Amino acid sequence: APVTGRLTLQAGRLQNQSGLLQNRIDTLNNLLAGKRERLTRNFMAMEEALATLQGQQGAITSLASAAASWRQALGNRGSQNR
Repeated sequence: APVTGRLTLQAGRLQNQSGLLQNRIDTLNNLLAGKRERLTRNFMAMEEALATLQGQQGAITSLASAAASWRQALGNRGSQNR
């Protein structure tokens, strides 16, 4: 086969390989975009859950403080009656 024929065949093979690699890159980019979107949604849900838990913690702390004050007031009232 003439040299130019071999070079043409080789160039064709390389172009084909390049196209296959580009398709693979595109597929991986799409997979990564999907994973990124899913992880972002999960992170946002986690942030919302954390904010809810922190709010509940504040409420529980307030209730515990109120209960301690109430106990102390009852204790003081009991000692005054003695």
